[in-house]
Amino acid sequence: MATTTSPEAFHAISTVAVKPEHAAELTKHWDELCQVVRSKDPDCITYMWFKIEGKDEYVWIEKFRTRAAYNAHVSSSHVTESFGKWMHLLDGEFAFQRSENGTVGGWQESA
Repeated sequence: MATTTSPEAFHAISTVAVKPEHAAELTKHWDELCQVVRSKDPDCITYMWFKIEGKDEYVWIEKFRTRAAYNAHVSSSHVTESFGKWMHLLDGEFAFQRSENGTVGGWQESA
């Protein structure tokens, strides 16, 4: 079992509450964003969202080859334009947890 511990890889985990009446519309926007990110952010390795069972909350998992790639992603026009379409559908703000300064534990298998 091979493991990877790239010191440059950057992870971001986000949680967010969603207004239940807007969940279907919101996840449609997120699916569209996922496709755009896949085509426009070559240094994005993982870009996924999950619904928390039994709650109106979601978790985003993102992994980029470097912190610079993540910074370019969040400031890109395709991301900022997408956010403008759906941020009002949230029930609060994103809570971001980022992998900096050794704040992430565990391991990951290589493909």
